[in-house]
Amino acid sequence: MKLFKNPTKAEIKAVIAESAHTAAKWLKGSKTGDTYYWRAEQSQRAAVAEQYGIADYTKGIAVVD
Repeated sequence: MKLFKNPTKAEIKAVIAESAHTAAKWLKGSKTGDTYYWRAEQSQRAAVAEQYGIADYTKGIAVVD
């Protein structure tokens, strides 16, 4: 899985464009403020949070406006 940590706007748009669902999931760690983006179909947020040791986070989905 290709994961972007604190991506630029251009990188977020690229992730969305590469997604089969034309969307990117994201989560932001409450402790560090780091934000992670990946293609929506690649993984669930809880799995990414566990893999990166993020216990508390906010979450969302990004699409092209």
